[in-house]
Amino acid sequence: MTAIKNNNTIIIRNTERQSENVFFNKIVIAFENNRNILIKNKIMGPSENVVIAECNGDEFNLIYDIDYGIYPIECTANNVDYVFDIVNNVINECVRVNFKYCVNLHYGVE
Repeated sequence: MTAIKNNNTIIIRNTERQSENVFFNKIVIAFENNRNILIKNKIMGPSENVVIAECNGDEFNLIYDIDYGIYPIECTANNVDYVFDIVNNVINECVRVNFKYCVNLHYGVE
């Protein structure tokens, strides 16, 4: 799993076919714990989870679909670097500590 920045869009590539739901939830937690990101709304539905957030005065959406995974994150020039750093750090941390361990923590398994 890698994050790629393409202009003002953050694309998450899942070449290892890992659970994107786990990464989505970890990214949401990182956003919630960051004082520079305001979570404006969370919509957790049966097939899609949507987080509407704001960073540096501009809004962006984090979307997870059970069929298609995490959608590209459309940012602005004002917030793309900041949001990318958070997303990239979450991915790198899960890869560093072993993805299986991240999944176990997500589901409450030691």
